[in-house]
Amino acid sequence: MNIIVEKQMDLQEIEELKQYRALHGPYLNPRRDFVFKALFTDNSEQGRLALTGIIEATTGRSVREAAVVNNEPAALFKEDKHCAFDVSAVFNDGERAEIEMQGQNDQGSFADRITYLAARLMAYNVRSGQDYADMRSVYQIAITDFTLTSGQELLTHYRLYSPERKAELGNSRLNVITLELPKIKPFLKSGVETLSKAQLWGIFLKKADDPEYEGLVREICLKEKSIMAAQEKLKVLSMEEPEWLRQLHEDKAIMDYVSRRNHAIRTGLKQGLEQGMQQGLEQGLKQGISQGIAQARAETALNLKDMGLSVEQIAKATGLSEQEILSL
Repeated sequence: MNIIVEKQMDLQEIEELKQYRALHGPYLNPRRDFVFKALFTDNSEQGRLALTGIIEATTGRSVREAAVVNNEPAALFKEDKHCAFDVSAVFNDGERAEIEMQGQNDQGSFADRITYLAARLMAYNVRSGQDYADMRSVYQIAITDFTLTSGQELLTHYRLYSPERKAELGNSRLNVITLELPKIKPFLKSGVETLSKAQLWGIFLKKADDPEYEGLVREICLKEKSIMAAQEKLKVLSMEEPEWLRQLHEDKAIMDYVSRRNHAIRTGLKQGLEQGMQQGLEQGLKQGISQGIAQARAETALNLKDMGLSVEQIAKATGLSEQEILSL
């Protein structure tokens, strides 16, 4: 009896995966953590070329050779917070880069997180007995699938800077770089020949899994060989059914999380309404509950849209109609 149930569940999952793949096109989402790491940590010629390309595009440095290294620096003290980088690499005789791909700005704390990671990266790159003058530069590169800062800048560089003196401190060995993928929208209709390497990589990472932009991604690959290498790796990875199943499970987990959060918002607002009614504020709180739910749904829908979920999936997770989602 148990064997029959197991087979039925397997068949159901196979059908669900088939429908999922038909909905999402031929390629996995390169912004997913496990896919992103696979593109840049593969110790093949393609992997090294892709890694070199994205470091050059974001740092503006000419990279002679880049190699993936241990992505979990040892703690200095047992009380230290555990630290694991997505992709960690050394290049140009000791400079170090850590590349972080982040899909959500949980609790609005991602900027604090990359500040911490940058400090750990610098500490990790200095060895006992090394002269401070010989320290090599480090680059904390944060690629976000959400808007992290105000303004239209796709690529932003941060260094230690004094607003009073209007000058950087020392040789600025510590560098934090952000590449905000939602900000590639103005470049989607620009000629490929006019785009910078950072803009090309931004479009690839944001649109490689979107069938609507297949032609544009192909043009980008032809222009930039490092992106071509990443695309070839993505193509091979996308042939693996277990990887699609993993992405499907992640999508379902995200949708469950959003549903739970929306339920918590509705529950909290309902309790507030009940309290308000007791205080004679029924009408005002009714308007507040309605506006609060509508705003929460719209914000959630926009975040899911930026993450590449389909209109049907967003509608299911938020309760909005497809027309309302398309109008956002």
